[in-house]
Order: sequence, then structure tokens, then C-alpha cells
Amino acid sequence: MIEFRDFRTLFVHIYGFNYPAAADDLGISLRTVYRWFDANKAPKHVTKYLMIVARGYLPDREPYIQWYIDGDFINTPYGRFQAAELEFLNEYKWSARRYADIARSQRERVPEIEKRLQSMVDEASSLLNTLHKTRIG
Repeated sequence: MIEFRDFRTLFVHIYGFNYPAAADDLGISLRTVYRWFDANKAPKHVTKYLMIVARGYLPDREPYIQWYIDGDFINTPYGRFQAAELEFLNEYKWSARRYADIARSQRERVPEIEKRLQSMVDEASSLLNTLHKTRIG
């Protein structure tokens, strides 16, 4: 993982060595960019901004401190995921909760269903007994 605390590392990770693009993006002069790069030091708010951009706009606090975005991938301590895989996470979680609720309600109905089935079996058995008793012939 890239160490996001060093200004030069942040700068090169985001801008390569395109100093004019950095100056334009940061709203400063080209001379200031060279001065910060040579000193490996920039104002705290600039470094903080570059840390956020380098991390893919992820927060720089727990639990995201070790997460970073690399192209289409989100790298975490738990593995590497494509950003598209997370697109449907909310729908997946919703459907998981929904089907868990359905399964729970069905489990709660099992005693009621068993009772109804038992009454049907009892009724069928009573009808069979009646038929055997009233047999003609």
C-alpha cells in the first residue's frame, strides 16, 4: 500500500511529474509547486487534500485508513474488490433482509400448518372409518 503521508509520494501518485497540471488543480503558481516538491513539504490542508484524492476520496479514519482505490478496484485489508461489485450491495442487503423475514414468518407458521394438516388427517381417517363401517355388500 502507498504511504500517503509523504508529500512527494502523494504528488507523484496523483500528478506524475506534471507540475503544470498540479499548479492548475491546486490553484497555485508553478514556482510554488516546485518549491513544495523540493522541500517535500506543503501546507497541511494541501497535504490533507492530496491524501484524500490519493485514497480515492475515502475517509482517512478507521475503518477506512488502510483502504484505497486503484483504478476500478477498492483495496481493503480484507481483499480487493471491483467498484462495480459494491454497486448492488444495498440491493443485496435489502433482499437478504427481505428473504430472512419471509423465512422467519414461514417458520413461525409451521406449528399452525402442522395443526391444520393433523386435523385434515384426522378427518380423512374418520371418513375412512365411516366408509368401512357402512360398506354395502
